[in-house]
Formats: sequence, C-alpha cells, structure tokens
Amino acid sequence: MKRPFWMPLLAAFGVMIVLYGVGYFFNIAVLQLHISLDYTEVSLLPIVGGFAAGFVCEGVLRYRRRVKSV
Repeated sequence: MKRPFWMPLLAAFGVMIVLYGVGYFFNIAVLQLHISLDYTEVSLLPIVGGFAAGFVCEGVLRYRRRVKSV
C-alpha cells in the first residue's frame, strides 16, 4: 500500500469539523447542524467543503509523487 489514503480522508473530516465548529461558535445558520427530537437539519456546505479539501489533498499528493519520480 504505497498510496497514503489517510491524508485526504483526514483533511476532509478535519475541514468538515472546523466548518461545523465555526458555524456553531459564530451562529452561522448555513454551517450548523441542528438536532432535536422532532427533526434533524444538516447543512451540506461543510460536507461539500470537506469533499473539496479531500480532492485537493489527493491532487497535491499525486502532483508531488509525479514530480518526485521525474
């Protein structure tokens, strides 16, 4: 297993946690997770941001691997 798959995964979850934390701390509705007994409301913006961070991290790792091999 040569490819470090943990780095993009950790970057994605880290960005999601940070964005949800910022939304909770600064009371930003589009970055919050609302849970009650009647309903659950999940903001998709932190999830999309986490996926984007994971793809960017994967691209950087591929670029570094390609530059190192040349």
